[in-house]
Amino acid sequence: MTHITEKYRTLMIRLFSGEIDETAKADLDAWLKSSEENQKVFEQYEMLWMLKPSKPSEKISDREETWRKITEKIDQADDKLGGKKTRYIKLPRVYISAAAALVIIIMGLFFFLPKSEKTRMISQSGERDDKPVELSDGTLVYFKNEGTLVYPEIFGEDIRRVELTGDAFFEVAKENKNNKTFIVELNEVSIVVEGTSFLISQSNTHNDVDVSVVTGQISMLLNADPLKRIEIIAGERGRYSSSADKFSKTKINDYNFMAWRTGKLEFNETPLVEVFNLLEETYEIDVDYQVELPDVKLTARFVDESPEDIFKTIHLLYGLDFEFKEGVYYIK
Repeated sequence: MTHITEKYRTLMIRLFSGEIDETAKADLDAWLKSSEENQKVFEQYEMLWMLKPSKPSEKISDREETWRKITEKIDQADDKLGGKKTRYIKLPRVYISAAAALVIIIMGLFFFLPKSEKTRMISQSGERDDKPVELSDGTLVYFKNEGTLVYPEIFGEDIRRVELTGDAFFEVAKENKNNKTFIVELNEVSIVVEGTSFLISQSNTHNDVDVSVVTGQISMLLNADPLKRIEIIAGERGRYSSSADKFSKTKINDYNFMAWRTGKLEFNETPLVEVFNLLEETYEIDVDYQVELPDVKLTARFVDESPEDIFKTIHLLYGLDFEFKEGVYYIK
């Protein structure tokens, strides 16, 4: 692991806080370009900078206890970074490594510095047929099902942070001026992006999360350990399994998962059972088939078609009759 001098730790902190001059930034850029390992360390420190502070109800009033918790978190990060604990600085009743001291100061700011002004938070619930939620930066959020989005009326100067319950598609606006990171916080993981579009799907019974990236690139990171993360690019689907406590990713083979937004469905040698399952998800309908389905596969493309028109096509192709009754399509 590359040894990080106090000089470059200081430069990173000055960069994150927006207090770096051009000369110092050029020095830091040269250090980052000198090796991939330096770049990785920089990204890890950047994740620490963006760590979410405790919720108001969870804040610890006792200053000493708060410092202890901060120290424990940094010690864990220091171990992951391969830091050498060779020189120690004494804070009130807490000994910490000099290698972590500056990062602790960063995190301490979240707890101890007063906010310059309070931003009004908005909690908005919605469902699929609602208009998209437009955030102050121009980002659009489309609910796929019933969900709730919590967001500030106006984003601050450092980062853009929202909280999501349910499934939603994000079209994140690119911040050209300050290049502010956009963070979507879920129950166990957070999605970190700048300007991109992606669909978040969350399990109703578990804390599993799927993120399908349509454009751009994202990072998925574990809230309890921000250094544990995975990068997902356009055309990939990232997944966090809560039971296995691990990230994984796969290639997206088709974009029918976006049909509820685009109105486009494409089937290529798709078994009828899968077709019906996708129609249920896309149109929020129920399909009931008590008959044995023919062993055939559908190849077809539908654009802005109603479910009834699609079932008529299936009838013409395979002779399957259907009846719509009380919100259910019955296949005969």
